[in-house]
Amino acid sequence: MSKIVDIDSLNRYAKEYDNVLRVLPNFTFQDFAASMKLNVVEVDNEDVLVNARRKAGNTGAYKAGATVTYPSEIGKLVEMSLKPELTVSRVKDNILNYSEKKVLSNAGERVDHTVKKHPLEKMIVDNIVMSHAEDIVFSTFFADRDDSKFSPLTAFTGFFPWIDYFKTEKDITMANRNLVPTGMFGDGTKNDYDRLVDFLRAAHPFLKRSAVLYFSSTVELICKEAYRIKTQAFARPSTADFWAAVKDDAKFPGLTPCTHEAYGQGHALILVKPGMVDFGVNTNKARQFVQIRSIFEDPNEVQFWLQAAYGVRFQDIHQKVFQVNEHTNTGVDLAGDYVVGGAVTVEIAPEAAVTAGAKWRIGTGEWMESGATMLGVPAGATAIEYGAATGYTKPANGSVTVVDGEDVSTEGTYVAS
Repeated sequence: MSKIVDIDSLNRYAKEYDNVLRVLPNFTFQDFAASMKLNVVEVDNEDVLVNARRKAGNTGAYKAGATVTYPSEIGKLVEMSLKPELTVSRVKDNILNYSEKKVLSNAGERVDHTVKKHPLEKMIVDNIVMSHAEDIVFSTFFADRDDSKFSPLTAFTGFFPWIDYFKTEKDITMANRNLVPTGMFGDGTKNDYDRLVDFLRAAHPFLKRSAVLYFSSTVELICKEAYRIKTQAFARPSTADFWAAVKDDAKFPGLTPCTHEAYGQGHALILVKPGMVDFGVNTNKARQFVQIRSIFEDPNEVQFWLQAAYGVRFQDIHQKVFQVNEHTNTGVDLAGDYVVGGAVTVEIAPEAAVTAGAKWRIGTGEWMESGATMLGVPAGATAIEYGAATGYTKPANGSVTVVDGEDVSTEGTYVAS
């Protein structure tokens, strides 16, 4: 006699795990490097470029029998080093987190806890490599090496910290003609389209033959609106029309505009001759130290370990091939697939104080307008600082408690002096 099976009453114990990221998009380092025109260089230990500086002005009139004087300096040698710094990405998991009652797939294999192999080994390796790549992408311009803090932003030294270092060492200065101040875009003191054009016009004639301009979407949006106002147009120009106008007005036909989410937000401009920006990797370390191993007292614990070295370099910072303004951008962390940190919004009262210039900020970050929201604020107690406003006494600095993935709001009230 046949038996009718009630399929709806059956418990489903099988779970299917995607071994590759098929649905959620991710940032890949290769695409980032190509779009930002970075030279990816394999470096075993350290690579040093020695740039010769020729001294001009040695030519003059000659007269037989005249006393001849000789310059004491015939030139300079400048070294630019690329030395990748060691980083690690690691995670630990326990095999027993995955119940034997469930059928777990690892590249089509059934779970077998007796061999102590992690059931999601391939999926975890695939994803840790992708997440590591995104960590590197969004740290390339901002990371500042610090062995005492474990974070992608302290794993190696990126482009902006190197620029700040050269400014401190007075290698990047207005006197050296590789620093051209622009002021703050959007501050209302000057048409911002002209501000951008003037920065490009200041470039050395050799640099103006062909150059890559790195900029943020912040600058482009502000300058597009300024161009619309300048030309008295009804609508903002298209990206193509805007940059065509910039090239024409700056007399810079060889300009290549270049931006990416990983360049962050802010007012920093970097103008550099094509092919002069290096990203160094030590692939030998990467091949050697992508490991899955059991090294803990509990035999069911598995460690996934990825070790590699990274570094960046401008091949030269001479005015003929390099020019920046005075600003440094703020990074935007878009790595991974779920939120780390919270959002903080601060309202300022009264409205008259806002008109008088009242603003707020977290730490040493950018000053924010009333009602603005800062994203990615680390979890924990966070101090709020209020800025000065003409004719008002600012409130005492406040504090909010931030929770990962949650929004928090507060208010600061100014008092008329």
